[in-house]
Amino acid sequence: MLKLALILLSLAVWVSIFAYFWHQNILRWLDNRFGRDTLPNDPDEEGAEGLDHNTPLFTAPQPQDGKPAPSESSPPG
Repeated sequence: MLKLALILLSLAVWVSIFAYFWHQNILRWLDNRFGRDTLPNDPDEEGAEGLDHNTPLFTAPQPQDGKPAPSESSPPG
């Protein structure tokens, strides 16, 4: 059991040392691979488009008549 703990500890130390010394290269590779993220607009800015404080983030889709279908409101069986 001690050998297994030492193996896991040595792997964790090796990975952390690798990440510490190569983090700039890793981040540069990730930026090139997936592209840089664009920053969202500040909703408090004048003339900013997008979400405001009253916009619901998560809403359930509603059917056209506004009432849920019977299969959606009651469990099967």
